[in-house]
Amino acid sequence: DSYAEYGATNAGIADANAFLINIKPGQRITASYSIDSFSMPAFLEIWEQDGANRKLLSSADSITKEASYFSEFGGNYIVKFQPKMEVNANFKLAIQILPGLDFPIDPKSKSNIGSLWGDPRDGGVRKHEGIDIFAAKGSNILAEADGTIAYIDETEIGGKVVSLRPKGEDFTIYHAHLDEQSVQAGEKVSKGQIIGKVGNTGNAKTTAPHLHLGIYGRSGAVDPLHFVKKTATVVPPTARKLLESVKLASNANVYIGPNTKNPKDLKASFIATSEAFTNGFYRVKMQDGSKGFVKESDFKKAKSATSK
Repeated sequence: DSYAEYGATNAGIADANAFLINIKPGQRITASYSIDSFSMPAFLEIWEQDGANRKLLSSADSITKEASYFSEFGGNYIVKFQPKMEVNANFKLAIQILPGLDFPIDPKSKSNIGSLWGDPRDGGVRKHEGIDIFAAKGSNILAEADGTIAYIDETEIGGKVVSLRPKGEDFTIYHAHLDEQSVQAGEKVSKGQIIGKVGNTGNAKTTAPHLHLGIYGRSGAVDPLHFVKKTATVVPPTARKLLESVKLASNANVYIGPNTKNPKDLKASFIATSEAFTNGFYRVKMQDGSKGFVKESDFKKAKSATSK
């Protein structure tokens, strides 16, 4: 899931944080930060996690303060964030899981995804190799990315079709049942450009107008849902008082993530220092250097330990 936090740095202490994120095929991971000290940049990187192997994929620069990576196949990724240890400062960090492509139907038109990958077709003889996005006939179909029109065609099954190859990618985006084709084979198109109109040509003549959307890679068709399905965005929470050390109660749990699943196995009455706050949880650091998340209610009722 997407994640955002409001945090604080402690001058003179080098402290890096790593967040393990799982994304689905076709999604994009984007991490960004802001710091209230202009003179204090940070290191922000996205790494691929493949078993014991890691590979650097993207890093932020001091201007954009953002790193991004599109994953055709999905998997586990690590976001590393480390402010430089120069001054005390507050920061905001946001890790967004977004669709890798733009949604193909013009937002001015009402649309909905009404049929998913794997749904039965022809009485169960075959399965749906794409998704169907229903919209009014004549609604604009927009290019999901910059790229080149691989081909246009008109077939008995797909009706009027348009295939787009995104720039720099090894897959094509297949659009079927169009009422009109607005591009030519070989044409360069920009993201958001009209490439056709929603219809019900081909074997969709008896169904409501819709766009059949497919993604085809080197190994064949893949589920296009998460390539285009919108996800919820997250905003870092408002300021909290941080870098407080408390002695947690014996019945308090420290979780491995900002949720109530899989608490850490820790002894009672341990000292925890708050480093960040996110969605009802404090991200804390224990005396032994281990980290986790504590519910806001448990942290607030804990007894003060040492001040930082």
